[in-house]
Amino acid sequence: MTTTNASLEQLFTTIGPQRYPGAVGLAYVEKVNAGSLSTFERQVNADPALGQAVTFTLSPPGTRP
Repeated sequence: MTTTNASLEQLFTTIGPQRYPGAVGLAYVEKVNAGSLSTFERQVNADPALGQAVTFTLSPPGTRP
């Protein structure tokens, strides 16, 4: 991963409210191939959403097209 939840929060609180007063959130999307999924899950769980202690898992389980 090239960004963290802490860096996204800092970006949003720094420029979001001033430049985009109607914004209520910020999202980051990353395409992950099947061979990298377990590594991606470990990385996401190592950087939990701020204020949350939720374990990330692919849902529903299974392969994707």
